[in-house]
Amino acid sequence: MTRPSATAILLLAALSAWACGAAGGTPARWPEGAAFAGLGGDGRWHAYVVRDGTPRRVRTATEPRGLSYHPPRRLLAYVGADGSVRLLALATGRERVLLRQGRDAYTQPAFAPDGKALYLARLPQGASAHAGVVRLHLADGRIERVAGGDGAHLEPAPDGAGSVWLTRIECGLECGRLVQTLWRLVPGGRLRPVLRRRGIAREPAPSADGRLVYFAADYTGPYKIWRCTAEGTGCAALTRGPRPDLSPAVAADGTVLFVRLGRDGHRVHRLRPGHDPEPLPLPAGVRRIRSLEICPCLARPP
Repeated sequence: MTRPSATAILLLAALSAWACGAAGGTPARWPEGAAFAGLGGDGRWHAYVVRDGTPRRVRTATEPRGLSYHPPRRLLAYVGADGSVRLLALATGRERVLLRQGRDAYTQPAFAPDGKALYLARLPQGASAHAGVVRLHLADGRIERVAGGDGAHLEPAPDGAGSVWLTRIECGLECGRLVQTLWRLVPGGRLRPVLRRRGIAREPAPSADGRLVYFAADYTGPYKIWRCTAEGTGCAALTRGPRPDLSPAVAADGTVLFVRLGRDGHRVHRLRPGHDPEPLPLPAGVRRIRSLEICPCLARPP
């Protein structure tokens, strides 16, 4: 039998590698600037930001319970395990405390597109029933309320066009089930309803131009990722299957990331226009995900 030459072996290896990549053997890349908190094998939460298509761990002073990342300014804001709101400059490693937990608790941080302010959900005396949304100015520490009053307002998510998206809990146990609806705070400060449907709509993720909003909802059973226009029309579920899908994040090119809950932990998938969901590689040992996001500051202005 004639043995193949070294050249033939190299050619076959190259063709095999090409075939694997063409068939999806190459791991999908993360969108630049994405960020999340991951529960590692050590039982602790860690912050991750994506650079060069790969999530990279960021060292923080305390465990992050929720975070937001502003890539152009390389700033990471997070709520620590001690309830404090902290700001970390990735360029220098310097970290400072913006707010310490007192009578009120703060959660769900989200950077304004210019990186000069941070939106937060404020829980008076730690009670979510009266939660409101505030804006914390990083330069002087000034806090101003932007939404509150009738019902609990949570999950602020600014877009790149001047609006802030949020959810409102309108009905609790007295209705027989939780009703959480989708709202938009438009430039000028007026709060407008987007989708007031019976069920739970949570974790809004607007497109950078503010024309579309993605969110998780339980309208048809297990949580799925939905998309609506800014006017609350054209709503459709983008994912399907028996497993809950949560925490959408949208990139400038329309790619949507989301977290799928499985028996053995969480998986992050990306959903590109015209494609089926694809799993993204997680850092070794990470089995749970929270605060998945992509800053709207990465998109060009509309």
